[in-house]
Amino acid sequence: MDSQQSTAGPARANNAEAMQKEKQRREEQAEQMRVMLKAILTPEASERLANVRVVKPERAQQVEATLLQMYQQGRLPGPVNEAALKQLLDQYSQAATQTKVTISRRNNFDSDEEEDDDEDW
Repeated sequence: MDSQQSTAGPARANNAEAMQKEKQRREEQAEQMRVMLKAILTPEASERLANVRVVKPERAQQVEATLLQMYQQGRLPGPVNEAALKQLLDQYSQAATQTKVTISRRNNFDSDEEEDDDEDW
């Protein structure tokens, strides 16, 4: 039983180290993204994206990923201003809008009501 406890200790330590390394890697990636976005966006566009991130974090992540991809592919001619960011956000808004169909059914006849009516005859 002592051998099981002694092997569990290093396994937990390795797991904790792996989790710490993963956390550090994610933080480094996030910092790299922030640096790249700062280079890509004008201050006004960066502020607007920060506002979007507060309200709709998923949308902000989509836009950030798109901007980074466009930057890496060389499809951005220069810094993205607020107007260009608005256009990109509008494209995502239109894509996210879905048609909603609601079906309402009328209850013309209720089986209980029919039985009650029959008894009156």
